Amino acid sequence: MKLKADRTRVAKKLKAMNEWMRKNRTLPVDELVKRLNTSLIEYFNYYYVRLNTDAVFEFVHQVHVILLKWLKRRSQRRSLTWDGFNASWIKQKLVKPRNPKQI
Repeated sequence: MKLKADRTRVAKKLKAMNEWMRKNRTLPVDELVKRLNTSLIEYFNYYYVRLNTDAVFEFVHQVHVILLKWLKRRSQRRSLTWDGFNASWIKQKLVKPRNPKQI
């Protein structure tokens, strides 16, 4: 039997993350990343089991998409691209789920 997170719960959580980031996008980036990490750790602790790794990594990717979206809307200066986001310290400071082989 394969364990999997309920799609509606994951969708609700992504929607809540999107709304939270929309309301808090003016926070300093350090504070935004710190609070986002707290939320991601809670999510990992609840949903991360050996057989649910693909869904957790997809959730993390969707959170990165949402974060990039709201970081791009912080100012009218040149937009942040995926390449810039992947190379930036912001992505480096975000927590990542552990490798399933280490569990």
